[in-house]
Amino acid sequence: MAERIEGAKPTRMELLSIKKKKMLARKGDEILTKKRDALVSEFFEIIKERSKARKEAFEALERARKSLVKAEMVMGIEGVFSVAEGSPEIKSVDVHRDNIMGVVIPRFSAEISGNRLPPYGLVRTSALLDTAREDF
Repeated sequence: MAERIEGAKPTRMELLSIKKKKMLARKGDEILTKKRDALVSEFFEIIKERSKARKEAFEALERARKSLVKAEMVMGIEGVFSVAEGSPEIKSVDVHRDNIMGVVIPRFSAEISGNRLPPYGLVRTSALLDTAREDF
C-alpha cells in the first residue's frame, strides 16, 4: 500500500509536485555530499602542510637554540641579552582568507621589520651570535 502524506491532496498535480520536490532534494543531497568530500580532502591536505611546516619549524628552532647556547657560552647571558634588546620586531601579521567551496579558511603571514645588517656592533660580539641570529 502507498504511503499517505498528511496534507497532500490525492490528485495527479500533487503527485507531480511531490516527485519534483523529491528529485530536487536528491540533487541537493548529491551536491552537499560532493561539497563535503571536497572540504574533507582539502582539510587533510592542509593538515599535511601543517605537519610538514611544524616539523621544519621545530627543527629550525632546535638548531637556533643550540646556536644561541653556544653564543651564550662565549659572550655570557648578559651580553647576548643586551644585544637582543635591539633586535627587529615583527612589523605586521597579515591574514589572507581562502574560500574553499564557500567555507572561509584563514592563512597567516608575518613581515619582520629591519634590515639585513646586524643591529649591534661587531667589536664586542662573537661570530656565534651572528650564526644564532641567522638561525632564528
